[in-house]
Amino acid sequence: RAVSFSPGWLENQSVWLHMSYKYYLELLRNRLYDQFYDEMLSGGMLPFMDPNVYGRSLMECSSFIVSSAFADPSQRGRGFLARLSGTTAEFLSMWVLMFIGPKPFFIEEATGNLSMRLMPALPLWLFQKLPNDE
Repeated sequence: RAVSFSPGWLENQSVWLHMSYKYYLELLRNRLYDQFYDEMLSGGMLPFMDPNVYGRSLMECSSFIVSSAFADPSQRGRGFLARLSGTTAEFLSMWVLMFIGPKPFFIEEATGNLSMRLMPALPLWLFQKLPNDE
């Protein structure tokens, strides 16, 4: 099936966004926060991609991104939605780990009561003004 498509398109050497997101999710699950945020800032996650290259709203997950193997350079880096995407589900799982933590609910040993503990994994730079910000 892979050879049915031009190189860089769909199954033939494209970038499957949900597979990248699975990798990022596993970085979070394994508490590799520095690596996760380095990947995020390097343009691997939609909010940090160049929207002019991606070719659609950064709020819109796509199935795959055309790779540099594709013959038409104007399409490289653009996101396409060929079918339903697992990217949204992976992103929601990352969101929960980033903002809530891996196990928010637990039973207190002393009382047997159900309790909740938030353990976000957010870097300080998300809450600081950068020199270029107004």
